[in-house]
This record gives sequence, structure tokens and C-alpha cells, in this order.
Amino acid sequence: MSVGPDEDLDFLKREFHEFIKGLICFPVKLPGTRLYRSLKAKERLLKMVKKIVEERKSAREKTDEKEMAKDAVDVRLRDSEEASEKQSLPLDFISGNIIEMMIPGEESVPMAMTLAVRFLSDCPPPVDGTYHT
Repeated sequence: MSVGPDEDLDFLKREFHEFIKGLICFPVKLPGTRLYRSLKAKERLLKMVKKIVEERKSAREKTDEKEMAKDAVDVRLRDSEEASEKQSLPLDFISGNIIEMMIPGEESVPMAMTLAVRFLSDCPPPVDGTYHT
């Protein structure tokens, strides 16, 4: 997202890590639970990313020249501008998409290993080695 090292980056890191912690947790949405804190962090994260996307969109509208895209935000905004009015992407969708793209960049291998172990522990192979349907 081309965010410089400042308070915004620290906020994004903190909220993103809180959001990630809730991806694998007991699915109970009560105040104080991991899932609840994760969803609240995602809301705050969406607000911050939406603010960044809005700033970048207004900056792009002020300059008429279509420069080369620097990052994922520029690419999504350019694609949204090129689409017709009916197919234009809302900023909420773009912001959510940016957050979704952050997950594999941060947690791909550890998350995949955790999910694999969890799946295998939830569905162990049968003792005789054959699966019955």
C-alpha cells in the first residue's frame, strides 16, 4: 500500500496481527473472545485502509495524467476507473480486497502448516488405512 514508516504503519501492523490471530480460533463471537477482538480489529483496519484508498483516489483525480501503478491500491483504483459506471468497484470492496491480499503475504506458510495440523487432528486416518464412505 506504499505506507511509510509512521503511526499509520504501526497501527496497521498492530490491527492486522490482532485480526490474523482470530483466523483460527474457537468460533464464538462474545465480547472478550479472540474472534470478537479479531473482528473489531478488522473493522478498524478496514477504516484505515479505506481512508488510504480514498486519499489515493482523490490524488489520482487531481492529476489527470495516468501514471504507472506503484502498488496494489493503484492497480485496483485504475481498474475501477477503467470499468464502466455500472461495473465500478466500491471503495469498501477495494479496501477489503487489499486486506485479503495482505494475508498470504504475511501468514502463508505458518498458516498453511497450522491448518494442515488442525485438519489432520480433526480427521485422523482410520486405523486400518482405508476410508469408508
